[in-house]
Amino acid sequence: MEKSRKPILVSILCLVYNHEPYLRQCLDGFVMQKTSFAFEAIVHDDCSTDGSAAIIREYAGKYPDIIKPIFEMENQYSKGDDSLERIMYDATHGKYTALCEGDDYWTDPMKLQKQVSFLETHSDYTMCCHGAKNINFEKLVWYTQMNHDTPIAINKAIEMDGSSIPTLSIVYRSELQLGFLDFKKGISIGDYPLQIYCALKGRVMFMKDIMGVHTLGAKDSWHSTVAMNKDRYERFLMELFQWLDKVDISTDKKYHDSINFVKISKKLSQCIKTGNFSCLRFHDGLRYFMFKHSFKERIVLGLRIYYCNWLVDLYINKR
Repeated sequence: MEKSRKPILVSILCLVYNHEPYLRQCLDGFVMQKTSFAFEAIVHDDCSTDGSAAIIREYAGKYPDIIKPIFEMENQYSKGDDSLERIMYDATHGKYTALCEGDDYWTDPMKLQKQVSFLETHSDYTMCCHGAKNINFEKLVWYTQMNHDTPIAINKAIEMDGSSIPTLSIVYRSELQLGFLDFKKGISIGDYPLQIYCALKGRVMFMKDIMGVHTLGAKDSWHSTVAMNKDRYERFLMELFQWLDKVDISTDKKYHDSINFVKISKKLSQCIKTGNFSCLRFHDGLRYFMFKHSFKERIVLGLRIYYCNWLVDLYINKR
């Protein structure tokens, strides 16, 4: 009861859409957190058609000081106009914002305390993230992690292309939200642009601890509806490349090599999927990929392209 009278320090943003099979684990990960500060979980149901809303209501009834539900009558994500982000941001009260979507979950009850303690004592850092266990629809398991706590520079944040920083691990300073919406205009995803934006505005810390589980391939997830659909993924790549070009110009091309690296790695990945390599012939980005990056980086990227992420972790961490 004493916790509820304290000012909210952290707002957890939890996006839910047809996450019924995973949602209880997700919400359990919130309510089990042991902190010296008050926090809230803004659980936004984006007009789910399964039993997600009923589960949210159940948890909101049990934990009214933590679970703060929002129920939509129409799907906001499909509007593609940042309505979803604005609704969530307007509901937050914390100095810090943590992210965890309804099909992911946290496994460490000290997760928030560890990350917030770090940010409270390192004012030059805008974001803190950590390692995670990944499980896909074929029940393959691999880990996203570092050997030790590692600062992530802006060029590295760009080259990690959003896939190496688990969204469920992110805690960032809420004051960045207003500027971020302008920064991400033109792209439908939010996690990768947020990582770049935080790295542009300060420093990013990647904690080595594995404190959550990321589920790939859940029904109606971005991975299952976009990444696994050839036409939709090709449209997404076009959108991503145009947005990266805008970032390149706005930063006076300071990170042009890193942006070029991401573009060519995405193109190569798509060529492997389709078996059509014609778009890479004589492409400047291919020469950059082959000659400017080290042999180790090319091996790591190649393995990621072939979806052997567990082998990449074995190679990087020598586990």
